[in-house]
Amino acid sequence: HGFISGRSTLSQLLNHVEDIIRTWEDGKATDTIYLDFAKAFDKVDHDILCHKMKQLGINGKVGIWIRKFLTGRSQQVSANGVLSDPVTVISGVPQGTVIGPILFVIMISDLGKELIFSTSSKYADDTKNTAKISTPNDAENFQRELDEKVYPWAPENNMCLNGEKFEHLRVGNNLGYEKHTYKDPTGKIIIEKDHIKDL
Repeated sequence: HGFISGRSTLSQLLNHVEDIIRTWEDGKATDTIYLDFAKAFDKVDHDILCHKMKQLGINGKVGIWIRKFLTGRSQQVSANGVLSDPVTVISGVPQGTVIGPILFVIMISDLGKELIFSTSSKYADDTKNTAKISTPNDAENFQRELDEKVYPWAPENNMCLNGEKFEHLRVGNNLGYEKHTYKDPTGKIIIEKDHIKDL
């Protein structure tokens, strides 16, 4: 939803709330895992991004221009009037530019494409995965999908998930069984919250 014409934080939130209400009306609960990328915009691998652009049909002069825009950059730090030696920038999308956020959207566009038991909602680097839960088996399937299809995406794309900032929100009835706990990529339990600031 981020940086795409006709979509916004509002459209993403409305879609999410509509899904929760429909699930609640069906007598089920909704479990949502809020993910966190560590230094998301700075970690974008230029080669992987350019490969994804080609897969989307962004090539030719535009593709060449974007590659040149991303690569060959350097940065310096000034401290107490002394300028450091330049360091080559090897990853990331330039922030403060119009095209930077769009390139990040392209980078994460394939995250969550093969999900069966859950859905993935993205707004820039804010990503959440949601599943309808009516039995303990549903929760186990959700965890398995996180482990097998969501979490592996990050290292496969040279990105980094920060499990310590993951959050779990459940909306719905108790359903007569003990609430399921979910785990982050390192196996630590994700803390369940009774409210979360979303976007």
